[in-house]
Parts: sequence; structure tokens; C-alpha cells
Amino acid sequence: MGRGAPKTSGSFFSWVPPLRWSLMAAVLAGGAGCVADSGLLVILQNQQPLVDTTTHLCSAGSTASASPVGSGVLDLEVGVAPQYLVYPLVQSTLPMRAATAGAVEPNTVYVDGVRGKIVPPPGLTVNWPAGCPADFFSAGTAALLPGTTLGLTAQVIRPCQAQVIHDLFASGELPSDLTQQVVFAIEMRVVGRVTSGSEITSDAFRFYVRTCIGCLQTGFSDIAQYNYPARPSCGAAPKPNAYHGNPCNLAQDYGPLLCCTGDMNQIVCPAPDM
Repeated sequence: MGRGAPKTSGSFFSWVPPLRWSLMAAVLAGGAGCVADSGLLVILQNQQPLVDTTTHLCSAGSTASASPVGSGVLDLEVGVAPQYLVYPLVQSTLPMRAATAGAVEPNTVYVDGVRGKIVPPPGLTVNWPAGCPADFFSAGTAALLPGTTLGLTAQVIRPCQAQVIHDLFASGELPSDLTQQVVFAIEMRVVGRVTSGSEITSDAFRFYVRTCIGCLQTGFSDIAQYNYPARPSCGAAPKPNAYHGNPCNLAQDYGPLLCCTGDMNQIVCPAPDM
């Protein structure tokens, strides 16, 4: 991975400054969709998701978003089952073959989903448990016509994988200081079938996710006393809560997110409005 990622120093890590990493991540992500294999399917970028204000559901859209997501953040301390979602925009470069109107296009790609693996920072060995390997497959069903683009939604860090990384922070194997940058790479491919039944996969696309404990739970403009780790009790948390975080997945990418501590010392995210 070269510069911009954590480097080893003896048996521990030397983390690059946040600004330097951000610049490098943007460069890497910008070239991640380049053709590296067949070029028949290419992930162009990770989309900025669209939020439906009625259903509150998020989707990738099938035209390129003006502001692609160049790198991500996953806050592992947001209660039950944090995960990381990506929204890849995939393009088919296959030619049209159907000659008559209404005929089945044999070069249609029937997408099965996104598969890949999580790559830890250099020098870090992660002992993924049985049943929760570094590999992932996020299923999806869609049809991609030749020469068109399609936005997908995929879970690339599962809750069990997030828990493994969380435990590395809790044990001290990873630094929990919020000024540090602990970055995992996500290597993914879109997988599908053509009409003949043959499998087709996209070129590999790498995306980088900073993992942290509480980093999205900071930056409150008017309640600075609740910046992480000073999480309030749910009874004392301000109401209504003005800090609901990312509506597509409160564990990822941006905050601030105000959580609270409820009954049985459980984390409640976001803190309730009433």
C-alpha cells in the first residue's frame, strides 16, 4: 500500500498524520476503478448514497454522483452490530448483441452481488474466527444492460468483523487515541452471470476505511461536554437530539452522532428525541 497507510516500527505501528492520509486515500481511491483484468465490468466509484425522504431508505443511484465517497470511517462504538456499507457504481462495457426489438439481450449481466476481502494495515495480523473470515459476499439482484451503469448497495464489513476489529482496540493491539488513523482496505469485485450462465466479475476496486472507537461521537457545537468518551445517560441527554449522524448508517462516514447510556449500561444510538 505504500505511503498513507500505517507502517511498522519494530512490533508496533507508526500511524501517518490524518491530513497526509486523507490526501493519499483520495489519490488511491481515484484510480481504483482502472481496468486491471478483462475490463468487461468496471466499478467506477463509490457513490454518495441518495436518501428517500419518504421511506428513509438509501440507494446508490445509477448515474455518477458529483461527490463520490473517496474513503470511509467506521465508528465501532455505536451499540449493537456496527457495519460498513458501500455503494459501488458498476459499468458494463459489453457490446449490444440483440438485433431485433423485444429480443433477449444475451450480453445482459445478472448481478449476484459484491464479494471481496478486508485487508488489515501492514504489520497487523488479524486472527479472524471460524465463521467470520476476512472474506465477504454481499448478495444483490439486478440486471445490467450492455453499455450502462448500475448502483449497488453492499455490506463490506459485517457486524462480526467489526467486533473483531473492536476487540483489537479494546485489547490495546490498536491505538484508541482519536488522533491516530487505523485504516483497513476493502478489496471488492461485482459478481454476476451472463445469459449463457457463465460467471463474470468486475476488476478489483480498493476502498479504504478508517476504524475507530467513538470518533463520530465528537464535534458537538453546543454540548461539548458530551464529546466522546463523555457519553451522557439517556435521561440527561439533550432533547430533542440534534445529532442523529448518518441517516444511511449511523456507524459510518460522518457525524456528529450523539449516543447515550441506557438501562443495563447499554449504548443507545442515536440518543432519543423524547
